[in-house]
Amino acid sequence: MSTQILVVDDEKELADVLELYLTNDGYTVHKCHTGADALDCMEHADLDLALLDVMLPDADGFQLCKKIREKSYCPIIMLTARGADGDMIMGLTIGADDYITKPFNPLEVVARVKTQLRRYRLYNGSAPKQDEPAHEYDIRGLVLNRDSHKCFLFGREVQLTPLEFSILWYLCERQGVVVPSEELFEAVWGEKFLKNNNTVMAYAVLLRGRFANGMVALFQNTLGMDYNAALRFYERTFRSHMDAIILLSLLLVAAGLFYFYLRWLTRYFEDISKGLDALLQDVAGEISLPPELLPIERKMNLAKS
Repeated sequence: MSTQILVVDDEKELADVLELYLTNDGYTVHKCHTGADALDCMEHADLDLALLDVMLPDADGFQLCKKIREKSYCPIIMLTARGADGDMIMGLTIGADDYITKPFNPLEVVARVKTQLRRYRLYNGSAPKQDEPAHEYDIRGLVLNRDSHKCFLFGREVQLTPLEFSILWYLCERQGVVVPSEELFEAVWGEKFLKNNNTVMAYAVLLRGRFANGMVALFQNTLGMDYNAALRFYERTFRSHMDAIILLSLLLVAAGLFYFYLRWLTRYFEDISKGLDALLQDVAGEISLPPELLPIERKMNLAKS
């Protein structure tokens, strides 16, 4: 049966938007614009959650919340334009489970609806019990049904042999936990695991090939550590050393610039030194005055000659 959600808001446009988003997620929405209509709806519908506006034309949302609590323990989310702490405390005190201030993002409302429904079903025993054997797994688009012995990936059936199905089912039962090759072999094959047995690894390669077109990695081989945990460990390590890496990079760049600056400075002073040495050397004919600076007598002698 579809999840029944009551939306009570005197702003018709806003109620229509909430109805659209909730309907798209598969919920059945009962839309009301007054407190009287909401009370009448409660008499005829088995509600799973209620979204209540605090300011209604004929009633107070807080009073409506109290009346719902007299008959049902379904989650209640208050919607209001008043964001004062006193209103929030009052709403939560009289039985509301959450409080959203207008204006809001409809996607946020849908997310909070899903959260409240999940908690409600878990705490009221409607969620599947942990000790009951599962008959189907749905993990990120991978669906395994034990009764029909079929496997689907994003709606496309994947043909598996009975042994491949048993391996995948065992891994799904222990998702998020590292499963040693010895444990997997003994659980699926029912035989004692011997050293240098590569049977599990061979079947791992076969299973990856089955899902190669629809999934990046079905499962990972790890050395004593869960793949996601190992990935988070390396991310934390890299981030903790990020400052040192940046500082070291800057120091290397500065050292390179300083090296080229020293080379240029050395060549500059070498050129100056060579020029000074040339000026200080007493070599005849290398240095002479222009004619306009020679003494008059010298000029006359040069003219006669």
